[in-house]
This record gives sequence, C-alpha cells and structure tokens, in this order.
Amino acid sequence: MVFEKLKSTSSQIKLRAWKKNPLIKNGLIFFSGSMAISLGNYIFHLALGRMLGPADYGILASLISVSVILSIPMSTVQTVIVKIASNCKVSQNYRRLHFVLKTFLKIFSLTGLTFLVILYATAKPLARFLKIPDSHLIFFLGFLLLLCFLIPITRGILQGLQKFKALSLNFLIEALVKTSLAIFLVIIGFKVYGALLAIILATLTAFIASFRPLKFILSASPKKTHFHQATAYSLPVFFSLFFFALLYNMDVVLVKHFFTEQAAGLYSALSKLGQIIFFATGGIAAVMFPMVAEKYKKGEDHNHLLIQSLKIVGFAGILGVAFYFIFPRLVIKILFGASYLAVAPLAGWFALAMLFLSLINILISYHLSIHRFKFIFFVGAAGITEILLIVFYHHSIRQVVMDVLFSLAGLLLALLLFYFWNQKVGKERKFLFLAKR
Repeated sequence: MVFEKLKSTSSQIKLRAWKKNPLIKNGLIFFSGSMAISLGNYIFHLALGRMLGPADYGILASLISVSVILSIPMSTVQTVIVKIASNCKVSQNYRRLHFVLKTFLKIFSLTGLTFLVILYATAKPLARFLKIPDSHLIFFLGFLLLLCFLIPITRGILQGLQKFKALSLNFLIEALVKTSLAIFLVIIGFKVYGALLAIILATLTAFIASFRPLKFILSASPKKTHFHQATAYSLPVFFSLFFFALLYNMDVVLVKHFFTEQAAGLYSALSKLGQIIFFATGGIAAVMFPMVAEKYKKGEDHNHLLIQSLKIVGFAGILGVAFYFIFPRLVIKILFGASYLAVAPLAGWFALAMLFLSLINILISYHLSIHRFKFIFFVGAAGITEILLIVFYHHSIRQVVMDVLFSLAGLLLALLLFYFWNQKVGKERKFLFLAKR
C-alpha cells in the first residue's frame, strides 16, 4: 500500500515536472498551432491537387518551391532576428528592437521590389526551364516574394520573444485565408492564378496582423544600434538555410524540368504527403532555437534541450512513417484522390526521408543557436550531392526518391557524428582546464 502511494506520488511529481518544462510547455503550444496550420495548409494542397489535376498542380507546386528557394535570404534574416530578439528579451532592450524592426522593413521592402523587377526580366527563360506555358505566372510570383521579404521580420521578433501563442495564431490566420480563398478562386475558374492570388492575399493579411502583438515594442522610442554581430552571424546562417532549403525544394523543381507534366504532378503530391511529417514536427525546432539561444547567452547548459527535441521529433516521426508504409493507398486516396495512386509504393520511403529531414532541422537549429558553424560544410555537400544525383540519375520517380533518401540519410549521420565529436572535445577541454587549475 505504501509502495503504491509512493509510486503514485512519484508519477504526479514527474507529470508536474513535464508540465513545467518550458520546452514541453511551449512546444505543446506551438505544436497545437502548427498542427492547426499544417491542417489548413494541407487542405489547401489536397483540395487544389484534386481540383487542378496533376498537370496544373505540378505547375503550382514548382512555383511554390521556386518562391521558397528565392526567399532563402529572408529565412536567414528571420533566424538572425530571432537571435537579436532573444538577446533583447534577456536585456529587456525593446527600444533597440523597435529600431531593428523599422530598419529591416525599410531595407527589405526595397530588396523585394528589386526581386520583382528581376523576375519580370527573367520570366520567359524561367518559365521555359520549368515547362510552364504562361510566363505571366512567374511575374505574379514576384508579388508573393515581395511579401515573403517582409513577414519573416515580424514573425522573427515574435519567435525570438517566445510569443508562441501569437505566432501560432498568425500562421493560423494565413492558413485559413489562403485555403478558403484559393478554393473559391479555383472554383470560379482562375486555376493556378487563383491559387497564387490567394497565397499573396493571405500573406498580406498575416503580415498586417503580426503587428498587433508587437504594440509594446512600437510604443518604445527606437534606439539606434549597430548590426556588426548580426551581419557576421547572417552569412553562415544564409548558407546553412540555403543548402537546407535545396534539400526539400530542388527535387520538385528538377522533377518539373526532367519529367512530364503528369509525372511532375504525381511527384509534387508525393512530396507534400511526406512533408506532413516535416512540417508537423517543425514547431519543436522553432521553439528550441530561442530557448537554447537564451541559455547560451546566459552561459547555462542547453544540451538537454537538443536531446529532448530529438526524442520528441523521432518518436512522432516514426509513428508517421510506419503509418505511411502500412496504409499508403489509403492515405493517398483520402488526401489526394485515386489519380495519384501510382506513387503509393513510394509513400513510406519518402516519409522516411522527411523524418531524416526533421531530425536534421533540429540539429541545424541547435548549432546555429550556439554559434557553431562548421556543420554547414556537411549540409552544403548533401545539398549538392542531392542535385547531382537527380541530374544524373532520374530514370524514374522511384530513383529520385532514393536520391533524396540517400542524401538525407548521409547528412543526418554526419551531423550526429559532428555533435558527438564536439561533445567529446568539449569534455576533454574542460578536463584539461580543471587539471591545470
């Protein structure tokens, strides 16, 4: 009886400890928001996959992949801003954060307009490469890129300040507007143009809404600051995010170039199915990054946050991969429809690749948050390897999936070895330091 009471008390203590764990608490908040957002985004892709058909959906998916690749500079800026905001949170320096917000918005408004002009000038050759019959779609994509150069600034501040509820709500607003508006515009006959217009208007709505939770920053008078550290930090961040984005976007672009419209549409659907695992677990990396950055700034231990993140993502991802291997036809029928069943045998393998990508994302976020940058060479090598494999070995969609799987498996192994090697070196240095004392 006493043993049972002690066991019950111990369980309650552990449960309370888990509830108080900031990674678990914030992770659950962001995970809940991410799941709602992912659901909205996947309703968008699944509905349009059915409504547009493989050919037009392949065009839309390739344009979205191009937009992700071209907006990598802003992914870099968002990561840098998360770091700045995290440091400002520690020092409560919101005047500096106001100056950062205003300055970055001015700079990247002009940068976005420059990209719009460049896309207009290169619309026809880019359309030919992607086998898109209407080059006006490329110019239309430019307006989306303009907004993609602005919204990461406000979202980066929200993430750095660990305002995960507000950030999740902002993503949810974007997903709801995009999905409902896209379905309506496609139904009334605008097809790919309607889908792109819906994404543009949804991004604009989310950008405007993102200022509401930042009122307390805007009310503080801006204090001029220098960005020397941020500039030095931005270069390795850019390269890491650039090569990382290539790993899960360039395959769609190359398949659109090398394969028929029908095959490209099938592969795009397969890619979106697999990425459910990646985006469903992506919230853990987003939560972990500012928390590790804050502990690193304070000189506190942070390795446990990485281990917890890897365990959570690994467990959730394994369940997803198993489901894709056991019920691939069911998943595809429910989500995309019978016209996409040709890729059912590959669903589990692509899901496994996306699990590897999710774990890679955790490791990259961790290393960036503690200013450890040598891992970039591994990510760059993997990105280039994947592109070369697809360029030289693309006789079937199955071969492309294996190219992606091989590249990501090799990168995950390299990053894990890199982490453990750094842990070993760190312990040896600490031992030598203590021995000298």
